[in-house]
Amino acid sequence: MSTNGVLLYHVPRDAGIAAALENLALLAVTAFDNDERRRVTPAAFWWDGVDEVTQVSNVDPDTEQIDIYMSGEFEEMYSRLLTRPAD
Repeated sequence: MSTNGVLLYHVPRDAGIAAALENLALLAVTAFDNDERRRVTPAAFWWDGVDEVTQVSNVDPDTEQIDIYMSGEFEEMYSRLLTRPAD
């Protein structure tokens, strides 16, 4: 979620998750940088569909590089989808 007025999401279904995650992370950073009054976070998150929300990206304040974090259930799901052909 990049601002308190916008929720961007992607339903992961196939290998397109890689590009979607990169785009969501970039959009979060861009919206955060461009909206100083209403910004919430420059990060992208993964929701497990039940009750857990995990931060999966962050921007380094010194280099402005976007880092993606892979761990746990998110990493397992991401890996499975990368090997699944696009619809």
